[in-house]
Amino acid sequence: MVSFEVSAKDYLFLKQTVETMTKYIVRTVYNGEDVLFDVPEKNLNDFLLDYRSFYVRKGLQNEEEINDTGIRLNRIYEESIEPVLKANNL
Repeated sequence: MVSFEVSAKDYLFLKQTVETMTKYIVRTVYNGEDVLFDVPEKNLNDFLLDYRSFYVRKGLQNEEEINDTGIRLNRIYEESIEPVLKANNL
């Protein structure tokens, strides 16, 4: 199981932007302004693939320019997802 923690605002943004995200999440805990969600390790690659595909489809205005959605998806990835992956050697 891999646990990620994001702000509640970022979690709602992810649910609206990465529509397939919830099919990978097995547990969600709301803790004030933060949300902790768990993704089984066996589903992690699919989750990350969907995350990246939505980044490409919704985060890029053209092949060279990142829009506001892309900037936010990238920030969430760098601040909340990537550190967990590195800490767990994934």
